[in-house]
Amino acid sequence: MTSELANPSDAFLILALFEGVSGFGYEDLFYAEMSQFEGFVMHCYSGRTIPISKELITYARKASDDYVYYCFTKDGEELVKNLDMTDTRILKRQLNAKVYDVAPYATTNQRIRIRLERIRKSLGLNVMTGKSLIESGRVDMIKGLMVKDGSQDPERTIFAHREEIENKYGTLASVRRWVLRYGRYVK
Repeated sequence: MTSELANPSDAFLILALFEGVSGFGYEDLFYAEMSQFEGFVMHCYSGRTIPISKELITYARKASDDYVYYCFTKDGEELVKNLDMTDTRILKRQLNAKVYDVAPYATTNQRIRIRLERIRKSLGLNVMTGKSLIESGRVDMIKGLMVKDGSQDPERTIFAHREEIENKYGTLASVRRWVLRYGRYVK
């Protein structure tokens, strides 16, 4: 799906959420910079250190070097927007956008949600939210851990790797409730 996108920053956004880069109000995404990458690890703004893929690093580099953003109006017309060349973040702001020294939770959350909505529409999808991308990534990680462990029980796998999963995707309030809701996707 990420290869269909015109903007490397959009591909970075989708893949980063899938790989667990989010934080409170998407702060890890909003403040992401190339200096936070070390090998296949990202030192997030929130203080977490999480493993990431080579593909995510590739999109991050492309987005970091890109200063043009392609998007569509409500009428379907393509717009080309110039991005701020002084902005060192991967998800750069537009030149005419307001500057926030320290963006509050509502601003970071809203800007990421609006961007995801634009991407969803450009891909012609009915639903694509930050939460759905994060949960899809969690399901994929648990499937991989189940294969690695040779387990058929997602609940047992989650308990065995809970710290690793929660560091990457956040706390699970109830493992059993999560398995009831998403268990069919990991089998």
